[in-house]
Amino acid sequence: MSTERRVDEVEDYHLPKQLGIILTISALLFPYWVLIEFGYIPSFVMWAGTWMLTIYKIEGP
Repeated sequence: MSTERRVDEVEDYHLPKQLGIILTISALLFPYWVLIEFGYIPSFVMWAGTWMLTIYKIEGP
């Protein structure tokens, strides 16, 4: 019994590089778009998040 596979039977499931780049950029921009749609200013949200992270590091879990 042989468990060999022919090379032409192997399927390639990788995304094209351009599509991967587009999806990555979309995933990074989506949260900011949602915040802007709800009327929040992303720079303020980032500033508040930085302070929350700093407080969490000081106080601990």
